[in-house]
Amino acid sequence: MLNPTQDAIHPHMIIEALSEQTLYIPPYTPRRGSEAADNLKLTIADFLPPQPPRPNKVPLPDWSFWVVKVLCTPVGGAFADAIDAAFQGQDGNSSRAEGITCGIMLSFLVFALVLQFRLSTYVPMVYWIVVILMSIVGTLITDSLVNILDVMKWQTTVGFGLALIIVFIAWYATEKTLSIQAINTTIREAFYWLAVLFTFALGTTIGNEMTVDLLQNTYWESVLVCSGIIGVVVGCFYGLKGAVDLGVPIFWVVFVMTSPLGTSFGDLLARDTSEGGAGFGIVSTSVLFVGVISVLIAFMHYEESKKALSLAKEQNLADNSQI
Repeated sequence: MLNPTQDAIHPHMIIEALSEQTLYIPPYTPRRGSEAADNLKLTIADFLPPQPPRPNKVPLPDWSFWVVKVLCTPVGGAFADAIDAAFQGQDGNSSRAEGITCGIMLSFLVFALVLQFRLSTYVPMVYWIVVILMSIVGTLITDSLVNILDVMKWQTTVGFGLALIIVFIAWYATEKTLSIQAINTTIREAFYWLAVLFTFALGTTIGNEMTVDLLQNTYWESVLVCSGIIGVVVGCFYGLKGAVDLGVPIFWVVFVMTSPLGTSFGDLLARDTSEGGAGFGIVSTSVLFVGVISVLIAFMHYEESKKALSLAKEQNLADNSQI
């Protein structure tokens, strides 16, 4: 028999256990000849039904992802330039105007990130608003370092490159993965967006060095060079597929290079023919890009709705089969 003074489970023991989210079953004295039982601890989660994994908060890259990624960079840049020009026209102080623009865009980005983190699943419209604002802020940070603080372009390239590497090291040390297929926790999403910000800043400084310094503002050559680099990287991925897992580094390299590609492509269409462009103008080019982006985001919403409906039907069938 149990010793009522030692082995009984008193109410205060249950209250203390639940307050610690642990249910503790005290040891008992086994009868002579039986095997001794170990202490048993059960968490509250052990009494709950298994929970489905949280959905991924970011999209997996497909053709529509990369088209929007390329186009959002020049759109974001044109929007930031318009705000900067508006403030610069008031007092003629370019440094102050750039600082005000950076502050405004940073405020928008913080608001959009709060909304993104509060969502429980991937929402294309919110995701791409954050990406566009990231492209604007990343570009403004790079331009402010070069134009206001007189930091050399190669120094910004090295600095942002090292910062991106540090983010990846901290991300892997914390989560033991860099996979973009499992951005389903707050810490992973924070690392993801920090990496995105640095990729835009790095892409901007690479584009400035390549287009302005190396290619002397020949936009079509810049488009060809960026496309060639991306082509070589993707070719290496498919050539080594199965032998070496390069999916994660390839994704981030392409993510970086699509920023200067988008900027050069936008300049190629928008700049005047005397500057080596097609002469469509910044407004017309931006309207065209925004239209394409809007159509593709609507397509993404449609695809996500189909996936959600399919999962709901599968879950309904699974529930009915258990009845």
